[in-house]
Amino acid sequence: MKKIIWVFPFLLVGCASMVEAWRAQECNAQAALEQGMNDAREGMRMSSAYLGQCGEMNLTQLKESYSKGYLAGSSTRKEEGIHIHIGSSSSASRYQCVAKGFIRTFTGEAASENEARVKAMTNCRQEDGIHCKITSCGTVN
Repeated sequence: MKKIIWVFPFLLVGCASMVEAWRAQECNAQAALEQGMNDAREGMRMSSAYLGQCGEMNLTQLKESYSKGYLAGSSTRKEEGIHIHIGSSSSASRYQCVAKGFIRTFTGEAASENEARVKAMTNCRQEDGIHCKITSCGTVN
């Protein structure tokens, strides 16, 4: 029983340091801007709810950065439409995007970059919740 009592405080310190590391990485103006851009590009509704994990740390500034990112991402978002490919479908490029969660990475692959982004973020959010961010996208042959 004494061993458990000695281990428990170290577990709490470990969890606290993980939360602080996440806050240092995600609770800043640049991260909020990127999150806003990613949400807009993926066609998600504007929501700065993930900032709730940041406490009161410059919340007004973080919401402003998120909003700026969302507006910038909205203006560069590729709209989905009808795409007609003439010829062999094997020559058509596919897209793969990578989303990074708090610890793990997730991928999504589709015919368009936008669809690949949505798949990667969906896979990440199903497992990792709010800690997801697109890190890269590109074509796959």
